[in-house]
Amino acid sequence: MAFEFKKATKAAAKLRMVLHGPSGSGKTFSALSIAKHLGERVAVIDTEQGSASKYADLFDFDVCEIFGTYNPRHLIEGLKAAAAGHDVVVLDSATHFWHGEGGFLSLVDKEAKRSQANGKKYDQFGAWKSVDPLYRELVTVMLNLPCHLIVCVRAKTEYARDDKGKIEKHGMKPEFREGFEYEMDIEGALSLDHTLTISKTRINSLDGELFVKPGKDLADKMNEWLNSGTAVPRTAPVAIPDAPPADLPTEQKVSVPDAPDALEPILALFKLGTAESIKEGVSKVTAAKKAGELNEAQLAKATAAYNTAKKALVASMPGV
Repeated sequence: MAFEFKKATKAAAKLRMVLHGPSGSGKTFSALSIAKHLGERVAVIDTEQGSASKYADLFDFDVCEIFGTYNPRHLIEGLKAAAAGHDVVVLDSATHFWHGEGGFLSLVDKEAKRSQANGKKYDQFGAWKSVDPLYRELVTVMLNLPCHLIVCVRAKTEYARDDKGKIEKHGMKPEFREGFEYEMDIEGALSLDHTLTISKTRINSLDGELFVKPGKDLADKMNEWLNSGTAVPRTAPVAIPDAPPADLPTEQKVSVPDAPDALEPILALFKLGTAESIKEGVSKVTAAKKAGELNEAQLAKATAAYNTAKKALVASMPGV
C-alpha cells in the first residue's frame, strides 16, 4: 500500500458538543441558547417528556419527542432525519438511550440473558461484544452529520469509600458510556447555579473557561474556531451504515438468525446416515449447544434430523 503525506491544514468544521449536569442545571435551556447562535434552523430530539417545548416562546426550533422506548436504532434514524433539514441538532438527552427501556444497557442485559439461556454464565461484559457495534455505529453517525450537534447528558452524584470506609462525594458522573466525551470537540459540565465549565475542548481559547448561563458569548467563540480554516469538501461522501449488526437482539426481533456454519455440518452428518456419522453429529450438537452456537430453532432442526437419520438407520438393519 502506498502512503501519501501532505501539508496539514485546518478545515472549517461542524460543532460536536456534549453538555452534562444534574437535573435543574439548565442543560436544555443552555443547549437552545447556544444553538440559536450557531444556525437558523434548529431541531431538538426530546426524550425529556416535552421539556424543550416549554421554551418555545423563547426560541424558534422544531422538535421530535420520543417516549416509552429508547432503542438506539431509533436515535440513529432520528439524527439522520433531523440533519437533513436543519443547521443544528440538539439531543436532549442521550441518557435515555443509555439506561432507558430498550437502551444500550437493556440490550446488554438481553444479550447476557440470551447467552445464559444457552448454557453460558450471565456475563454483561461479554455481552458488550454484540452491542458495541451498534454503539460505534451511533458515534459514527454523530461524527459525520452535516450539521452542528449538541448532546445533553444527565449526570448524577458519584460516591466512593475512602481507606477508612467513609463514604465521600466524588463529583458528578455523566450517565452515558464512559469515554463518550472524547468523541466530541467540547465537553461542558453544568452546575446547579447554571455555570458551565469547559472541561475538555479542542479550542485552546476555551480550555478551563467558565460561562454563566452560556449562550451567545460561548457560541461566538466557538463559531470563530469552527469557521476558521478552509472549506474542504469531501472527495467522497462518508459512509454511514444503515444496517444493524445481524447478531444484535432488538425489541422488534429478539431471535437470533440461523448460523449456517454451526448447523449445516451437523445436518450433513445426520444426512449421511451411518452409525459413525450420527454419533459424530450428536457430539457436535452437544458441543455447539454448550458454546451457545445454536438457538432453539436450530436445536429443533438438529433433533428432527437426528430422529430421521436414526429411524432410517434402524430400518436398514437386517433382523431389526
